[in-house]
Amino acid sequence: MGDSIPWRAVRYVLAAYYLFAGCMFLAVLVGVTGAPPEDLPARAAAFQRALTDTGFVNPLLAVTFIVSSCFLVFYRTAPLGVALLAPPILMILLTNVFLAPSRRLQSAMEPQESGELRRLLYFTRPA
Repeated sequence: MGDSIPWRAVRYVLAAYYLFAGCMFLAVLVGVTGAPPEDLPARAAAFQRALTDTGFVNPLLAVTFIVSSCFLVFYRTAPLGVALLAPPILMILLTNVFLAPSRRLQSAMEPQESGELRRLLYFTRPA
């Protein structure tokens, strides 16, 4: 008894994505391609620099992505592939939430323009 065609397609798409991501990660580490330009906040850049300075985290992530994508291709080993991908995905999610929140989230939380602040104070004034 196997999985249905839509779930198989999802597995294959995720496997292709993580295989590509792992290969690109390795290509950057080996020096075949340059690293993508980054516009990171200071805390996120320091965290990423600390991970890179260890010397083993980035190659480990690349190998984990590649091996997990191979596991995702096959029905029997797909749960193992998902289990291997869970820690890096959680680390990326928590880094984006706590160290490098998006500008859209920041602008929603903190009014940037004085006009927005004035309107906010005007509509929340006591009657």
